Amino acid sequence: MHADSAYVIGAGHEVCQDYARAAGTHNGEAYAVVSDGCSSSPDTDIGARIWVLAACGRQPGSPEIHEVAVHGVPRLDPRALDATLLHLHVARGVVYCALAGDGVFAWRERRTGRVAFSHVRYPGNLPWYWNYESDPGRRAVFDQQSTGAEILTYAAGLPDEPRSVLQAPLPTGMALAELDIVDVDLVAVMSDGFMSFTGRTLDGGVQEIPLSVVVDELFQFKFYKGLFVKRRLRAFLKKVKAAGWIHDDDLGIAAIYLRDDRA
Repeated sequence: MHADSAYVIGAGHEVCQDYARAAGTHNGEAYAVVSDGCSSSPDTDIGARIWVLAACGRQPGSPEIHEVAVHGVPRLDPRALDATLLHLHVARGVVYCALAGDGVFAWRERRTGRVAFSHVRYPGNLPWYWNYESDPGRRAVFDQQSTGAEILTYAAGLPDEPRSVLQAPLPTGMALAELDIVDVDLVAVMSDGFMSFTGRTLDGGVQEIPLSVVVDELFQFKFYKGLFVKRRLRAFLKKVKAAGWIHDDDLGIAAIYLRDDRA
């Protein structure tokens, strides 16, 4: 297996609030983690790093992650941990995932090479943060105002018409097989900043770049060793800059390539 990550600041931010890490472990396992801090809460660039560092090497959804994060930095404003946590972990050949908050989970089918992804969103721009579990008051407000998460699954490279829409609480620490995702060779988690790309129309207007186009382009990896995600993101951003695209939001991506049969 090979794992790598990358993150860059968006045009609309003074501080990058995304953070990502990915690596193999000494026992043949691998992880990929992304966190995206909430812009309206203080110091969430620090909070995003705390969540990622707490998750690295631990099973997705493990209560230990929450304990390490909320008790590890008592001097911070508790709202600093208002951040998403998108987490993949491979152990004994099984890929586990957990997504707390909004973001993107993408995968590639081993045999066909087809890329698909699920975009997790919260209508009304009211995402759930794991941080709420340690604050009953804020959790109560969320429960009163939120309508839950929508999980929209798409095929990359095609028009943004979801294959399925699931209105449900997010799964925590589930194996991909439980989500009917099998026989994959590449998995990735991404912050929702990849939805912020815009370009110019022929008449000078602004148009949103479909997430399916972005994901399909990002998955055009040529090599899978070393800093393969960083290389691909740099090449992708160079290409879209030439095309006149911009991204206002920060970008965070972490990926695991599950095979060793090619470079």
